[in-house]
Amino acid sequence: MSFIIEKLDRKYGTWMFYTALVLFLVSYSWYWCSKTPSLILAITKYSTIFAQIICCIRLGLLSWKYPKYVLLCALIIALLYLSSHLSHSTMLLNTAMFIAASRDEDINRIVSVFLVVYLIVLIVVPATYVLGWTGDIVKHKCGLVGHSWGFINPNRFAFIAQMLIFMVFLYFRIRKTWIVWLISYSSAAVIGLITLSMTSVVILLLFPLIYYFLKKHTFPVALYALIPLFLTVFSVGLSIYFGPSTGITTFESRFSIPYMMLDNHGLSFLGQDCGFIPSWEAIRKGIDALYMNNTYLDLPVRHGLITALVTLAFYCHYLYRMGRLNNPQILAMTICLAISGLMQLFHFYIALNFLLLYYFHQPDHIKPIEDAK
Repeated sequence: MSFIIEKLDRKYGTWMFYTALVLFLVSYSWYWCSKTPSLILAITKYSTIFAQIICCIRLGLLSWKYPKYVLLCALIIALLYLSSHLSHSTMLLNTAMFIAASRDEDINRIVSVFLVVYLIVLIVVPATYVLGWTGDIVKHKCGLVGHSWGFINPNRFAFIAQMLIFMVFLYFRIRKTWIVWLISYSSAAVIGLITLSMTSVVILLLFPLIYYFLKKHTFPVALYALIPLFLTVFSVGLSIYFGPSTGITTFESRFSIPYMMLDNHGLSFLGQDCGFIPSWEAIRKGIDALYMNNTYLDLPVRHGLITALVTLAFYCHYLYRMGRLNNPQILAMTICLAISGLMQLFHFYIALNFLLLYYFHQPDHIKPIEDAK
């Protein structure tokens, strides 16, 4: 029996993983548009389920090589499936499935898939806006106007552009310090002027600084594993400080709204329905909804205490492995995205954070980066 599974894995395993990945990314990208027909949204729902099934089959084919690993992944996926049923969110479930199924896959090929999909999205969606097929969701700040150019909101437009820049750095191996500074700062200026998204602008401004700092200094690898714990404690502290309110400022609302939802619904073990409505659904239906835009507070409040502990344990180990890569560029991106989790909800969503798939990228597969100037 194991011989048959091994043969099927060697012949179809990689093909199955990339089929599921492309299907999932293409399906999910429809949610990034400001206007999407109901029929297409229904199709994307079933396409996502089909991608999940393919991932499970791919994971099963790995059982001949990693039986204990597959058993552990199956237990975690079962836990997250139950949590997703209670919280009505498949974010963590989809992420766990693709990370588990990505073992032994070439990370450079994975990045190329994300790069192509994101590039197509950043061309097609604004084109639909120019043709009048989608609308422009605008936001006003300090007398200025931010545009979405066909995306569901300006922040999503900015974040996708930011992640595409990170992919370009990795795929084309752009490592010279001055080029990284030039691209990051010029991109931050353009993205800021178009979208007024402060989160993406701050991340693009921080990235060259952290990258340069990590190239010059070495820290204990275990120190990186403490970053999620620090950000979680920081979020909880500010949430208690601001208290349960809708928030006077955008920054304050990142911490006060989760506190208010916790005050109203309490804390569960495996997840609960907090009346949370995704931004894309609220915008399409014209609903005034409260957005819980903080990853580290969303985990315990919406997904449950046990789910949050399991997820944070994985993320701590993930950052530990990123520290062992001896690649300051990947580590700087990882730290920047961890910080953005303070202001974004989808930090643990694989469709918007491809760096999570670096989990199985072994340190000996990548050479130390020279300090090229």
